[in-house]
Amino acid sequence: MARLTGASYAKITVAILLAVALFAIAGFGASCSTWQLRLGSDTMIGSATVAAGDVKNIEVDWAAGSVQMHVVASSTDEIELIETGEGLTKGREMRWKVSGDTLHIDYGGWFSCFFWGSKSLEIRVPEKYAASLGVVDIDGASGYYNVDGIGCDKLDVDLASGELEANGFTARELAIDVASGKSFANGTVTETLKAHAASGRIEVISSACPRTIDADMASGTIAVSIPENDGFTAYVDKASGSFESQFETSQQGGGTYVHKNGGATFDIDMASGRFILSKTQ
Repeated sequence: MARLTGASYAKITVAILLAVALFAIAGFGASCSTWQLRLGSDTMIGSATVAAGDVKNIEVDWAAGSVQMHVVASSTDEIELIETGEGLTKGREMRWKVSGDTLHIDYGGWFSCFFWGSKSLEIRVPEKYAASLGVVDIDGASGYYNVDGIGCDKLDVDLASGELEANGFTARELAIDVASGKSFANGTVTETLKAHAASGRIEVISSACPRTIDADMASGTIAVSIPENDGFTAYVDKASGSFESQFETSQQGGGTYVHKNGGATFDIDMASGRFILSKTQ
């Protein structure tokens, strides 16, 4: 069998690097989440305005930096998408597309998968449309994420790390899933609250008592504040850690706590850490 010479290895290396470079160029039109496979190749690039009347749901996939979604008193009927960051070339700009009634926004092109840097996205929603959104779904790797003043059927935030701050929102369902970091949400949750944490802290203040709470945690703290209500039943399953409540409860069995008529259902699973249930002032 013939042995490869040093020159042959050099040629193979050059060929591999050339193939990678060509793939990178082709990747200018694709994103880290393979949008060309999911939505087709006709995605748009960079900052833009989108007709608000065409959008019911907003889905954001972001990697690093920040995302801020807030309401603006605008005379136009357009949602503004404003992306900022250092060295923002076409290859690193965000991708977006309206599919059906959903606005999809993705962090960036193929190069961004390897050279993330730090980018910021501001989403400005006109006031006349901000209170009637469907699903607002934010999926982030790290950084700072802020949602302010919107009304939606479901607010769903999934973070690997970083920080979430949500204020003045109204949602039938709020779902927060974090691996680490901290999350703070202060608004109105009418039906369902889901809080899942590997570590870190999740704090939720709701002006209404949800019908259901589903919380699970490996460690850290989940703190939920709700107003006085007609009653709930909390089912607590824990290996260690503590369940703390400011509401008067009667204990039925090892991990069942009943307040008043026991109507709402709170399921709490803990490996360790603290779950704190307190009254809003």
